[in-house]
Amino acid sequence: MEAKIIRLCVECRKQHDTGIENRLTGEFEPIEKCIDCLMSKCSFEFEKKQIRLDDVVPVSYDQMQKQICESMLKIMKREYGSCQIGEQ
Repeated sequence: MEAKIIRLCVECRKQHDTGIENRLTGEFEPIEKCIDCLMSKCSFEFEKKQIRLDDVVPVSYDQMQKQICESMLKIMKREYGSCQIGEQ
């Protein structure tokens, strides 16, 4: 039985097992912050003007995922700088 390493979040000191898993290789790269602290940095700015349904442009699932990932990368770059995953 492999012992699981428990880490503490550097921000809130809560125990967590947050990280990035490479599903191709099975490698797990731990992150210093818990998911709650990471997600607390996310914010939403809602449109001030009303949008009508006939104004909406359909977006594919892949395009939506790409937009979400790009938004998360911007937030992480703003918080942590422009380091690459895996750099020390």
